[in-house]
Amino acid sequence: MPEMMAALLRGASLAMWAPDFMVGLAGRWTAAKGVLAQYGHVHHEPGGSILNLVEEKIVDDDLLIWLTGEELQHLVDRYDTNNGV
Repeated sequence: MPEMMAALLRGASLAMWAPDFMVGLAGRWTAAKGVLAQYGHVHHEPGGSILNLVEEKIVDDDLLIWLTGEELQHLVDRYDTNNGV
C-alpha cells in the first residue's frame, strides 16, 4: 500500500505540474533503513530542517531530499511498466 500511495502522488505531481524538481524532508532513519533508496530517492543531504526546542527537550535534524523532473518521470514510467498500468 505505501508503494502504491507514493506512485499515486508522484504520478499526480507529474501530471498536474510537470515539475523540474521536487523537494521534501525525511527523517534520518529513512536513509539508514534504506527506505529512501526503496522509493527511488537517491539525493539527500543532512541539515534540511534542524529543530531544537530546549524547554520541550525536542531535537530533530531531517534530511533534505529531492528528485529531478527526469528522475520523477522515470519512477512513474517504471511503476506503470511493472504494474501493467
